[in-house]
Amino acid sequence: MESLVLFPRNRAVRLAIFAVPFVLIAVGLYVKVALGQTYDRMIQEDAVFENLTCVIYFTAFLFAVSISVGFFRRGSALLGSLYVILSLCFIFIFLEEISWGQRIFNINTPEFFRKHNFQGELTFHNVRVMRPVLHGIYIVVGLVASLAWIVVPRRERGRSDRHLEYFVPDWFLSSYFFAVIFIYTYYEFAQRVAVKYLGWESLRIGTFFVWRDQEPAELLLALGFLLFVVINKYRQIRHPAFGVG
Repeated sequence: MESLVLFPRNRAVRLAIFAVPFVLIAVGLYVKVALGQTYDRMIQEDAVFENLTCVIYFTAFLFAVSISVGFFRRGSALLGSLYVILSLCFIFIFLEEISWGQRIFNINTPEFFRKHNFQGELTFHNVRVMRPVLHGIYIVVGLVASLAWIVVPRRERGRSDRHLEYFVPDWFLSSYFFAVIFIYTYYEFAQRVAVKYLGWESLRIGTFFVWRDQEPAELLLALGFLLFVVINKYRQIRHPAFGVG
């Protein structure tokens, strides 16, 4: 039997999905070079990229909840519970992106966050103690999400293999995680080595690349996760008997 990892089945569709991030990156680089002011406005706080990322994570949350409910209804408490955790991750990221509604509801920043959050807002990921590890987390998440499919069996050997495919992004989604690996590796390692040891000042952050270039990369990451749960919902619908027991 052909593995569920091949959904969508049409190879041209899978290749098109894989190619989308490269097209978006090319367009983004063109806008950055040719329309610098427009690009700068798009990557600012509460601007296009961040707002789209919020919408995508909230949508991914809804799909993850739906998948979880589907598993519970079929008697798969473990799979359902794991998707509850995944949905909580998505809604947590969504709430972090909107600063837990701080700007929407005009909430004052609590004293702890005013002292320890480097942006002075109600978010955990910008707390100073998190900054040294946050970029590393992005790199690890990107690597796992983009490469884990390599270790998943291509052919069905039993139900356990099919369980894995609900938690491992398909190969054609791997490209959505490349940008976040690149940008945070560049921030944390590449530009330091290039500037400090090789003297390549053109690679210093603030020349061509800036800190907020992370926004398009994080948008692609979010889009990859959304496609992941959408495809898994499709799997679940196509295989209504799977997950029982």
